[in-house]
Amino acid sequence: MAHNVVKEFGIIGFPLSHSRSPEYFRLKFERENLAWHFYHSFELENIFQIHPLIKNYPFLYGLNVTIPYKQAVIPHLYRLDETAEKIGAVNAIKIIHVGNTTELVGYNTDAAAFLESMNEVWELNFQQAMLFGSGGAAAAAHYALTGKGIPVTRISRTEKEGYLTYSQLTPQLLAEHDLLINATPVGMLNHPTRSFPLDNLTEKHYLFDMIYNPVETPFLISGKEKGAKILNGERMFVLQAEKSWEIFVG
Repeated sequence: MAHNVVKEFGIIGFPLSHSRSPEYFRLKFERENLAWHFYHSFELENIFQIHPLIKNYPFLYGLNVTIPYKQAVIPHLYRLDETAEKIGAVNAIKIIHVGNTTELVGYNTDAAAFLESMNEVWELNFQQAMLFGSGGAAAAAHYALTGKGIPVTRISRTEKEGYLTYSQLTPQLLAEHDLLINATPVGMLNHPTRSFPLDNLTEKHYLFDMIYNPVETPFLISGKEKGAKILNGERMFVLQAEKSWEIFVG
C-alpha cells in the first residue's frame, strides 16, 4: 500500500495580505487531486527568519518569494540558477533534501512570465520602455526588456546610480517612451498609494502593471483615462506560479 507523502510549499514576504498564491495553489491541488499537498503563507518580518522556517518544516519543497525579499534572500541560498544570477533576484526557491542537509536553490520565473504575458503586444514594436521600480520585479523586467533589445529608462523614487527620479520626468521624456511598466508595490492592495507623474499620457502609450490585486491600479487608471492601452499582472502571476511549480516538482 502506497504511503501518503506530505509535501509542503509556501510563499515568503512581508506583508502578504495581497497575495493570491495560497488560494491559487490550494485550488490547483484540489483540481489535480494532489492530496497531502499544502501551501502556506509565511510572513517573515526579516529574511533571517527563513532559517528557522526551513528547520521547522521538514516537508517543505518549494517557496515563492515576494516583496521585499527577492534580492535580500540571495545570500541565504545554497546557489542560484543562471537566470536568477544574471537578474540578481529570486522569486522561487527549490528546497532539496539531501540526507541530513537541505539545499536552497534560487530561480527567477518573473522574467519569463513577464515576457510571455506580453506575447500579444510585442508586435507593437515598442521604441523605448520606462520602468518604475528598483527591486526584484523591476530587475526581472529590465533583464527581459534588454533581452528583447528594447532600451529602458529606469525610474526610482530615491536617487540611485543609473536611475532617474520622479522629479526628473518631463513631458518630453514621457512622450519618448511608449511602454511604461510599474514594477513597484505602489497601488497594491494594502500598500501605500502614491501618484505617478503621468499627466502627459496619450493613446500612443501602453501601460503594464505587474500588480494583479486590485485589477485596476491608480497607475493603470491614469493611462485608461488618457486613452492608453493597459494590462495588469494577472496573467504574469499565473505564468510565474506555474513556472515555479515546474521547478518545485522537477
